[in-house]
Amino acid sequence: MNSPQEPHSWRSNWFDLRSGEVRAFAWAAVWFFCVLASYYVIRPIREVYGVSFSPAELTRSFATTLAAMVVAAPLYAALVAMVPRRALAPVLYSFFALNLIAFRLAIGGIAGEPPLWLRWAFFVWLSVFNLYVVTLFWSNAVELFTGEQGKRLFGLIAAAGSLGSIAGSQVFKLLASSRRPQDSLLISAALLMAALACSMGLRRAATPGAGPPSAPTSWQTIWGGAADLLRSPYLAGIGLWIVMASICATGVYLQMLDLVKEQIADNAKRGAWFADLNTYQNLLTLFGQAIGAGWLMRTVGVGAALAAGPLVYLSGFTLIGLGYASLPLLGTFDVAQRFAGFAFGVPGREVLFTAVAPAEKYRAKAFADTVLQRAGGSGAAYCYQVWTTAGHAVSSAAWVILPLAMAMTGLSFGLGAAFQRRSTSTQGELAR
Repeated sequence: MNSPQEPHSWRSNWFDLRSGEVRAFAWAAVWFFCVLASYYVIRPIREVYGVSFSPAELTRSFATTLAAMVVAAPLYAALVAMVPRRALAPVLYSFFALNLIAFRLAIGGIAGEPPLWLRWAFFVWLSVFNLYVVTLFWSNAVELFTGEQGKRLFGLIAAAGSLGSIAGSQVFKLLASSRRPQDSLLISAALLMAALACSMGLRRAATPGAGPPSAPTSWQTIWGGAADLLRSPYLAGIGLWIVMASICATGVYLQMLDLVKEQIADNAKRGAWFADLNTYQNLLTLFGQAIGAGWLMRTVGVGAALAAGPLVYLSGFTLIGLGYASLPLLGTFDVAQRFAGFAFGVPGREVLFTAVAPAEKYRAKAFADTVLQRAGGSGAAYCYQVWTTAGHAVSSAAWVILPLAMAMTGLSFGLGAAFQRRSTSTQGELAR
């Protein structure tokens, strides 16, 4: 969307929003609000189902999610190749809305807790759902806004998404308190239809500003990224950091599920607990978006942004290992590590990829986002099951993960230094 260079309005003083951009920005912001609200209004259901799984069932769910994510990305590429761009959102969002209605009908026809197969199917399905609906939004945003507009507006659009996450979480909590949490599935479907309307509004309000979007992920892209990681120590370091982050985050998640299972017997109260955690995390993320990871990276470097998460892991796992594990502590730990990841870790990781060739960046990111991240979680779930099945105390697992968090902290600063060297080298070559 190419905006005319007109004098700034009063909005510019606060948002840097220029004349001619208001309608397109509003459609995009509301679209992303609806997308994340549709996800967070049903995410607590998945967490409640996760609590109900045995260790072996939870491990299988993580492994199946990994397989589903690896399969889903190339399927999305095939869908994009077959369906016109303007029809992609109607096809995809309508399909997922029908899925949600089907889940609601299936759950509504069962007295008590749904059977294992239905809980398992929803647990895996939600990860694929989130991948598709968010990827589709950002691919449209990149297509319809210029790079210059993206720098000014994408942060505000992301903040609108955080507000949607908070709204969705609170709507679920209200439904849980009235003993109708399953109705959140219908609300999610309605929000998807609202997102679909916004996608059409955005296409009417904007004209393509950045050229055709990059090709979606294919099998060749994914495994080409694996080869790139093996060839480049720098990319291998990024990949290792992503795996470590996934293992640590899964360790927090699994220990929290155990305590929720022990201390909260009622599923509605469990769902409300998870909805509150999602709300707190997204409120903090809004704060992080306000002060910005950019400020941290400009003042103390990329390594410091990457190290925020590992330092949270070091603190939290130390407290757990010393015997201070409690549900409030695990909840706070989970919120803190997700905030550090979303507000600082992810932006820092994206900055690292700017120091590699575009083709390598695209392939390596595809492999990291679809395989490495889920593989780390799946491996952590399997190891946790083996550890607890062997009779070891849950708190003792913290001492096993602590060395990993320490290594991740060192790797964060190492990657920051490597990025600085690469950036300096590139600037030197351009100056010649």
